[in-house]
Amino acid sequence: MKRLAFLAFIVAACSTAEPATTTTETQPDPSPTTEAVEPVRLLALGDSYTVAEAIDPEGGWPAQLGDRMDLDTTIVGETGWTTGRMLVEFDGDNPAFDTTYDVVVVELGVNDAYNLVPTEVFGPSLSDILAKAVDLAGGDPDDVVVVSIADYTITPFGIDSGRVDSEDIGRFNATLRGIVSAAGTRFVDVTPLTLEAADDPTLLASDGLHYSASMYTRWVDLLEPEIRAATSGD
Repeated sequence: MKRLAFLAFIVAACSTAEPATTTTETQPDPSPTTEAVEPVRLLALGDSYTVAEAIDPEGGWPAQLGDRMDLDTTIVGETGWTTGRMLVEFDGDNPAFDTTYDVVVVELGVNDAYNLVPTEVFGPSLSDILAKAVDLAGGDPDDVVVVSIADYTITPFGIDSGRVDSEDIGRFNATLRGIVSAAGTRFVDVTPLTLEAADDPTLLASDGLHYSASMYTRWVDLLEPEIRAATSGD
């Protein structure tokens, strides 16, 4: 009887023991990493219209375009620069030319017209500038945008000076278009907008020659689609 009781105790003890359990820890999903997006780097090669002569530079087309598209913009140029002067800058030691850019915008030619530079000289000079601009854009002509020559001759200053007329600006723009076509770069025609300044003085700066922020906003409206297309590869 004692032996049977002992066996019964063992059976009872085994039947009431809790089964072993295995605990599996669930690891949390790693949080997604957020990579910083580098702004588009734009190089603007130009003259007084690029440096926004006679107005706050924040109203110029490079600054307005940069604000609208979050661009990292570098400007090379000064009031009065011709294509020949830009070529001299290329031969110097400007650190802006030691790197490449996502987009290069070229706005030159009005001072060539004003200084009566023959189109036979202007054309080759512009061609050399566009070749350099393509190099600075990483070798792709599609990443270079050329702006037409503004017709300043209908401004108060242009009328008073009488140095050149709209027909002269037209000849320079025809040469420019030919060079742009040969280079395969993009083209933005702002000339029709500049003609509107004849009837709308709000589009001019106080000096009666250069343009107001309102005019440059219109330029940006035309430039933005081309910049977006260039940076998207379209």
